[in-house]
Amino acid sequence: MALKLDMAKAYDRVEWGFLELLCLRWGLQSSENIVMHCVSSVSFSVLINRAHSGEFTPSRGLRQGDPLTPYQFILCAEALFGLIDKEVEANVEEVNTIKDVLRVYEEASGQMVSLEKTTVSFSKGVGEERRRVLADILGVKVVDIHNKYLGLPTVVGRSKRVLTKGVKENLWKRH
Repeated sequence: MALKLDMAKAYDRVEWGFLELLCLRWGLQSSENIVMHCVSSVSFSVLINRAHSGEFTPSRGLRQGDPLTPYQFILCAEALFGLIDKEVEANVEEVNTIKDVLRVYEEASGQMVSLEKTTVSFSKGVGEERRRVLADILGVKVVDIHNKYLGLPTVVGRSKRVLTKGVKENLWKRH
């Protein structure tokens, strides 16, 4: 069973306390934690009727466009993958565990799974009835195969040139 999760407003919702705990767990001490410095050094100023209303500092969220942001997000995703990997296989009891893990992750991280955009696919050995039951428990729709993830194919055959050709073509289109 492969679950493709869609996180609602993924970068906007990351709780800084959660990210700091992950950094500490990965051995980055608070006093030298450049990751947390990059996250928490932001402040905003709002104009109301063309007048500054003062500055404020947010308490969560990652800055899109910052070179470190993808790595910060990967730290969060690794925490979720670790929780799931530690707890589950593909049966009804374990799918309920996945739901529980996702709920705990949402509460701890501030992230939110968008079930409307989340899909699940199964290996050929899983029967139609079991597929339907497991997908219904999760509240997601079943797809035959996840075609792409982050713009890349999820299933790659023997020829890696097909994969790299598409990436090269996309890069050349942008130039």
